[in-house]
Amino acid sequence: MHKNNFLPLALLLTATASTAHAQGFAFTNSTLAVNNCKAASPAERQQAVAAANDAMARFPHGMVHVHTEGLLPGQAGHDESEQAMRDWPAARDLAVGYCVTGNPAYLEHADQILATWMKTYQPNFNPIDETGLENFFLAADILGDAMPAPLHAAWLSFAAKLSSGYLASIDKNAGKPDNWQSHRIKLAAMAAYTTADTGAIGHVESAFTTQLGSNIQSDGTTLDYGKRDAIHYVVYDLQPLVTAALAAHDHGENWYGIHAADGATLGMALDWLMPYANGTETHQEFNNSTVRFDATRRTAGVPGFSGVWSPGEAGTLYLFASALDRKYADLAYQLAGTPKLWQRLEMGMS
Repeated sequence: MHKNNFLPLALLLTATASTAHAQGFAFTNSTLAVNNCKAASPAERQQAVAAANDAMARFPHGMVHVHTEGLLPGQAGHDESEQAMRDWPAARDLAVGYCVTGNPAYLEHADQILATWMKTYQPNFNPIDETGLENFFLAADILGDAMPAPLHAAWLSFAAKLSSGYLASIDKNAGKPDNWQSHRIKLAAMAAYTTADTGAIGHVESAFTTQLGSNIQSDGTTLDYGKRDAIHYVVYDLQPLVTAALAAHDHGENWYGIHAADGATLGMALDWLMPYANGTETHQEFNNSTVRFDATRRTAGVPGFSGVWSPGEAGTLYLFASALDRKYADLAYQLAGTPKLWQRLEMGMS
């Protein structure tokens, strides 16, 4: 890596790591992450190093805002945003690579990516644009005390901004319990746990409970399935809710077991989806969607917006769900295979 490319960030990154950062985290504390990395199998280590080496080739692409929601490829900054957002999993892969090898080059480059975004990015609180920030949360969890103190402080400030902004957005959109609200809840949960703000955690848990009752119908279908006629949107509704429940689970709390006032649970929806995920049932996607942009994407030939739904799309969903309920483990393995190390770290598995 050529350090001269990053001189504007020098002051942020030359400070030594603090000896004891406040130990809030989204999914895993750094001590557990290090222990899991030490115990990683040779195959996990090989995959992690390969991913980190790929990420080393990325020059940080920080932007003030990103926006892809509602846009087709080639439209109005979609491609630039999509390219920039590849930094987010790259930082995660570098953090995992550092965790398993101790290679300081991986740490330095992960810090550079995080610092670029902390210096540049201003959240727009569009949860579809920003849902991929999940990768930054895991990266910061893994790096822990290895992050320079100023960068760690900048990260906590950013997480606090996300927490307060998304909680306000959740309240403002309480009457719109579609997949956007599910993604708001995920982002707010990760941010609240990162800042260890008990009031914010309680707030988002209440919103999670409300979302179960408003989004999951009595037969286990989700609100978006009725609007979109697509299993894709069942997964897109449930994935952020499972991730929020996973963050709670990793802190010893059982959001998966929450029953809404009408009896709805996360498990009801996961169970409804199972016959499609295991191949017993099939579904032609978006044939009767009431959302105009679905037809636009279908006409444009965007993959996944026509034809039979592919069960592999639910692999990560059931993998993460299996950490909450072991009855999904066989299906998760069928769909996703053996978890990657970063997935095990996010699942809080030892």
